[in-house]
Amino acid sequence: MKRNFSTDHNIKDKTISKIIEGATCQQLNPETNLNQKDIKHGDRLPAQSTAKDKLLIDQLSKTTVYIPDLFFDISDSELEKTIKSRLQTTNCINALSVRCDSTIGVGIIQLSNEDDKTRLITHIQRIDLSTDSKIQISFVDEIEFISYIVFQNQNDLPTSETISDRWSELLKSHRRPVFEVLSVGFPHIFKITSYSIDELKSAILHDIISIKHQVGHIHAQRNCSFLENLPSDLISKGPDYLFACIVTQSEMPKQARLDHHTCKRKADELFAKMSNPSAELKKLRSFFYIQFNKETSTVIILASNSQRKWLDMECVSVGDSFVFKQSSIAFRLIIGPVPADLNLETISKQRIFQKSIKTGTAQFVGENLIVELTDKKVYEQCLTTEVLQVKHKGNRLTLSLQSYRALDNLDGSEFTIENWYGTHMLEYIDRKVDIGQFDPKNAIFRLKWNAKIWLKELEKSEKLEDSREKRHRDGVRRMLRVTVMGNTLGILREQ
Repeated sequence: MKRNFSTDHNIKDKTISKIIEGATCQQLNPETNLNQKDIKHGDRLPAQSTAKDKLLIDQLSKTTVYIPDLFFDISDSELEKTIKSRLQTTNCINALSVRCDSTIGVGIIQLSNEDDKTRLITHIQRIDLSTDSKIQISFVDEIEFISYIVFQNQNDLPTSETISDRWSELLKSHRRPVFEVLSVGFPHIFKITSYSIDELKSAILHDIISIKHQVGHIHAQRNCSFLENLPSDLISKGPDYLFACIVTQSEMPKQARLDHHTCKRKADELFAKMSNPSAELKKLRSFFYIQFNKETSTVIILASNSQRKWLDMECVSVGDSFVFKQSSIAFRLIIGPVPADLNLETISKQRIFQKSIKTGTAQFVGENLIVELTDKKVYEQCLTTEVLQVKHKGNRLTLSLQSYRALDNLDGSEFTIENWYGTHMLEYIDRKVDIGQFDPKNAIFRLKWNAKIWLKELEKSEKLEDSREKRHRDGVRRMLRVTVMGNTLGILREQ
């Protein structure tokens, strides 16, 4: 039988959990007429409730603590017993009740006083559930859920406001979720931040949302990641092959994942089964939404928060290379044509950029200027505006603003700011990758050497002085050395 979990009640625009299983209202306030059966799953306070009843609910909210991301291969009942025991033995906190729901990955703790809540959230913050510290849980005052809606048709998409209206109408929201377009590269995917347990459960049951002629699929409690600069053969094989790579490698020890040959063999074996998948494989596949953007050689992965092994992985082996996960796609712009005598500072100070041009990324390439922005909203506004007007020699000069796209045909081209030093090379700075982790088709092996540009980049890195810039400098200099090795290997392969 499915257990009654938690209920939600909106007080002062906050989601309030009214869970009282294991600690009845009479236990907390014997004088009240409100009992446990009066607060049923999903209900508001009874119409006949007294001021004392409402005060009780307010008191309950002040002693309620949430546990987010509660996805473990442990039964709910065992989790509840373990959490309650650990709180008592390690922190001397006696919880009135602990309720867990692994289907949505949430736990709710009802405490007896506000002091324990303050200790748990402000000072303790997280505890180990196992002696080897492999299982940890954290505590928060309010809970929020990240989900996504993926529309089938990328044309004539509804606005965030329209989706919000329909969502509230369909799921009876007490507090409106926040909706936002996830990425310019995937305009049909909307991120949802919601705050109600009951609302989330209802969304999972509905699964889809229809708005006029558009149908969107709801992917609840998901983690979003991106992969960029994908090998062309991966794109041609499609999402199922990437799924096979992810799933097989998530079950491999970290050291074993370094062996490209083994990773490829296991992925090929699972991919062969995708044409006639078992029920278990179908269920596993449903935990991953994967879609490519072939124009930009990127992919988005919406993975269920229950897939913790994948969430903990930093990269995935594809073919003969490692592709690293990103939490967002780099916000690069091409500005041009820019006259040679136009000062870079004149452009960077334009109001439209709101001081969001990332330090050290502005590079002139021919008549164009490539910059990377740190603010997604500024980036999207630039793409919407499409043009930029600046004063130059007493006149108004109009410059175009376009999203950056890497060159497809690299063979025969030289290393430049545009195709390597100012773009792709920067992506590897914080990862400390070695030359053996690059795809054989990577630009580092295909581009021709230009000593002048390389020396210029080295000299530029030596001018960085503050502590933050020094860390960036060390990363740049390391990647400049890796670039030399990559170019040398590329030449040897051609011989």
